[in-house]
Amino acid sequence: MLKKISKKILVLSLTLIIGIGSTAFAVLQPVPDNTDNSKKKIEEKKERKEAQRAAFDNLINQLGLTKHDIENARASNKTLFDLAKTKGYTPDQVREMMIKNETDLINKHVSQGKLTQEQGKIAIEKMKERIKKWDGSLSRRDKGHGWVASIKELGLTEKDIADAKKSGKTLFDLAKEKKGFSPEQVKSIIIKSKTEAINKMVSEGKLTKEEGERIISKIKKDIEKWNGSLNPHKHDKNGNSQ
Repeated sequence: MLKKISKKILVLSLTLIIGIGSTAFAVLQPVPDNTDNSKKKIEEKKERKEAQRAAFDNLINQLGLTKHDIENARASNKTLFDLAKTKGYTPDQVREMMIKNETDLINKHVSQGKLTQEQGKIAIEKMKERIKKWDGSLSRRDKGHGWVASIKELGLTEKDIADAKKSGKTLFDLAKEKKGFSPEQVKSIIIKSKTEAINKMVSEGKLTKEEGERIISKIKKDIEKWNGSLNPHKHDKNGNSQ
C-alpha cells in the first residue's frame, strides 16, 4: 500500500516538475519579433517602387516624350495614351511596353538578389494586373496616402498645384486664395484624407493594424510641423523651407 502511495506521489511530483518546467520555458522563450518580416516587406515595396519609376522613365524615352511633356499633359488632364497617340502608339502597345520594362527590371532585381524568385514572380503577376487595368492616367498615384483626395477636398486641381509650385507659393497660400482655408484647416483636411486612406489599406489587408497606426502617427507629426511647402525635398528637419 505504501509503495502504491509512494509511486503516486512520485508520478504527481514528476508531473508538477514537468509542468512547471514547461511553463518556465515558455516564459523564458523570447517573444517572436516580426521586425525582420516588416523590414522584408519594406524592402520588397521599395524594390517594386524603384522598378515602376525606372520602367516609366524608360517608357517616356521609348515613346519619344520628355518629362516636360508629361507635366504639361498632367496639368491639362491628358492621359499618356493621348500623348502616345501623337507618336503613333495605341493604348495596348503602351501597356505592353510598360509590362516589358517592369518585368525586365524586376528580373534584374531577382538576379541581383534584391528579390527572391518567389517575390519576383508575385511582383510580376501583380504588376501585369495593375497595368492591364491602367487607363493611361498621369495623375500621380496617391503616393502620399490620401494626397489626391486631399487636393480634391480643398477644391484644387493638379494644374493649381503645378502653377503654385512654379510661382513659389505654398499650399497654404493657394488654399487661402482659392477657398479661404487657414493653414490649420488645410492640415486637418490632409490628415483626415490620409488617415482614411491608411485605414482602408488596413481593412484590405495591405497593412497590419500596427503598421497602419505607426504610419498615421508619423503622418500627423509630419503634417503638424509642415509649412505648406509644395517642394518636399527642400525642407529642413523642422519642416521649414531651405
